[in-house]
Order: sequence, then structure tokens, then C-alpha cells
Amino acid sequence: MASRFRDVALILACLLLAVAGQADAADKMQVLHKFCRKGTCRQLFDSGTPLLIDKSGDLFGVTSNDGKSQAGTIFKIHHDGVHKRWQYIVLYRFCSQDNCADGFDPSTGLIEDTAGNLYGLTRQGGLHKSAGVFFEYTVDQQYRVLYNFCSSSGCTDGSNPSGALIYSGSANGSLYDGVSPLYSTSVSGGANNGGTAFELSPSGESWTEDAFYSFCVACSPVGMIMDGQGGFVGTISSGVQWLFALSSSGGAWTMNILHTFCTVPPNCADGLNPRGQLLLTSAGDILGATEAGGDTRNNGLLFRFTPSTGTYQVIHEFCLTDCQDGANPSAGLVQDASGNFFGTASHGGSTDGGIVYELTAGGELTSLFQFCPRGTCKNGYYPGGPVVPDGVGNLYGTTTHGAWGFGTAFKLGSSK
Repeated sequence: MASRFRDVALILACLLLAVAGQADAADKMQVLHKFCRKGTCRQLFDSGTPLLIDKSGDLFGVTSNDGKSQAGTIFKIHHDGVHKRWQYIVLYRFCSQDNCADGFDPSTGLIEDTAGNLYGLTRQGGLHKSAGVFFEYTVDQQYRVLYNFCSSSGCTDGSNPSGALIYSGSANGSLYDGVSPLYSTSVSGGANNGGTAFELSPSGESWTEDAFYSFCVACSPVGMIMDGQGGFVGTISSGVQWLFALSSSGGAWTMNILHTFCTVPPNCADGLNPRGQLLLTSAGDILGATEAGGDTRNNGLLFRFTPSTGTYQVIHEFCLTDCQDGANPSAGLVQDASGNFFGTASHGGSTDGGIVYELTAGGELTSLFQFCPRGTCKNGYYPGGPVVPDGVGNLYGTTTHGAWGFGTAFKLGSSK
């Protein structure tokens, strides 16, 4: 009998510790905004794009569907230091012009230049066959289209941009200087209608576009990053599944396939469906995520590619033990100033609502926060985009679902 009482006491103590741990995690989580206010539903958040943090601590982002025109918005979440609260402000609603000439369905996150202007891409809309636009939102609250895609016969310039805008210095967090070229990818158009890698350059008051590489038929690149050597590294997750590099010699660009991912599940130990933005680490390695694949559960993994040796390595496989470490990552990793890596998994965790995690350089993963299951989800669930560090130990991110069904913007305090 005494032994039975000791067993019960031990179980109760474990339960109390578990509850206390969840309370500690909840104390670190702050919901900054709940999209789709009850009764209005004009702030739908259905996007895996990252948030942007400016020097004042304000957050900027895009929604791909605003619940009204269903064309998306540019928004700002401002921290009111006087009243100590966060305020959500819609800066611009897409498809405000006839026939959506201003674009709709913003496909990537925003970048900021040194003057405080914002730049982004839309997947659709514009003047030419819903091929998308490149836009600017200025510090004086003016929106303007800088380039309309598919402006040449046969869409040789590319159409439907989907990759993040990148530039020299973007990998280390530097602001865009406003005059250097920007780069990204499109999923359609080009010589083979399989998408393009393109360059956008300012020229006086206008911008020019150069599709310097056309991908293969039905390739549809996910996106790319600069490799630090004058080239690019990216992923394709469509008809083929590649980790690729683009390099230039004599003005001609060529593709080199660095790794071919599995395309026939379930035997996809090296990963299936690469997702999110790649990360060039301070050590020169390339880190990325696949949404599926893995040696055991087919719930995704994290990988490292080392350019100096040409080595591909799986560094973490998700869902190994009851999915407490998360499952199905749909966003890439970020690295903070201290060299720590952070990311999200859109599913898994104790209640299958997804997690925010930290990853060591050696591949050890620690869950920082586990989102609740659907139903009573005050913090939201299913984080679809990456987290962004602010430099003082906090992480900011979004979920695609929440208490009212359409996601949240959140702040997660440091675990340090």
C-alpha cells in the first residue's frame, strides 16, 4: 500500500512539473495580433512569409488574403511604448486599382532600404496576364509598381515571382542600399516556361529586369540565396527535386546540381519537398529544410550542405519520438548574432499544433514552444513561416491558424 501511494505521489509530481513547464513556456509567449477579428474577417493571414523588424522595433509583413478583396495586404504592427501594447495597422490593400493593376497575392516577405522604404513581390496581378509585380511602399506612405512581369513576348522575363528578394548583404541582416541589384526567382515564364532567376536594377526613376537564367520545363524554383562567391544556391521542388547552384563564366550562367532529393516516397531518407529559404551560415555551410522525407516517419528533416567538400548531410530528422520535436517544417532556419539557429515546424509537438525550436551547430534540437491544438488556441497553431530574431533574445513569427481560424502574430521571449 505504501508503495502504491509513493507511485501515485511520483506521478502527481511529474504532472505538476509538466504543467509548470508549460506555464513557463506560455509566460514567454505573447500574441501581438489575432488576424481576422470576430465578425469582420478582413485580416486573413494565409502566408508563410517572414516578418520584418525595423530599427524602432515595429514589425512589417504581408497577408496573401485580406478577407475583403481576397488580394492581400501590407501591414504594420506598431509597439506603443506609452500604452505598452501592440497596434495592428493595414498600410495597403492590394487590388485597389482596376483589374488589380497594382498586383495581388504578395508571395514573399518585405525588405527595407536604408531610407525606410519597403519592397516586395506579388505572385499575381499587374498589367500583363496576372504575372505579378515588383512594388515599393515608401516612407511617405505611397505605393507604386516598379516593374510588371511578363512584359515581353512569351514571358521571357519570367512570371509569377515566388522567391524572396535578396541582395548583397541581405544574408547578414544589412539593410538594402536602394541602388544595388535585387535578385529573386519566378515559377513560370522564361525560355522553357519553367521559371527564371532574375535581376532587378534601378535606372533613374524606373527599374529594369534581366532574366539571366531560365529553368527547365516544370522546374519551378522555390527560391535562392547568394553564395558569397558571386553565385546563387537554391532549391527546386516540383517535377524535379534539386539543391542547385548557379554560377557565371564569361557572362553565361550555368546550373550545377548539388544534390538530388528523393522523389518516390516512402524511401526518402535524404528528404522530400525542400521548403522555405536556405540559410548561408557564418561558417559557410548551407542549411535547409524538407517538408517530408526522413528515414523513419516521413515527416521532414533539416540538412547541411558543405560547399568546400560537396557533402550533403541530414542533421535532424523530425518526429522521431512521438513527434515531440515537431513535424513537417515548411520554413527555413535563421541564425542570430550569437550563432544560434532557430526555426519552426508546422505540425508536431505534444498537441500537434507545431513548435518553435532552437538548433545547435551539432544538430541537437530543443523545443522552445509548443502551440496548442485546434479549438481553443489563443496563441495560434501551425506556424507556417520562419521566426525572426530581434537581437536582444526575442523571436517573432506568425501562425496560419488561430482562435478565430486565421492565424496570429507572436513574440517569443528568449529561453536563455
